[in-house]
Amino acid sequence: MKNLNKLIPARPLIEKRMKDPEFIGETAAFDEYYKTLVMLKETRKKARLSQLDLARKSNVPVSIISKIENGKRNPTIETLSKLAYGMNKKLEIRFV
Repeated sequence: MKNLNKLIPARPLIEKRMKDPEFIGETAAFDEYYKTLVMLKETRKKARLSQLDLARKSNVPVSIISKIENGKRNPTIETLSKLAYGMNKKLEIRFV
């Protein structure tokens, strides 16, 4: 039980993990996923749409929009396209 109370320095663990290509790929993918969620919510708010307004315009249930914006559901490309349409935007996916 004593050892459970000791803190493990994070920096050496992170430095070791950052040398692992799989970890780097997972981290980059999560970063892009998070950016997409933030961009979706910001775009909706700039359009002055509530989640309910967007649900009506995009034909996507408000519960799904909420889960996507809160990171509790992964959106499909089809759903993102519908949401973009509901905000009078175009979904663009690029590999750069």
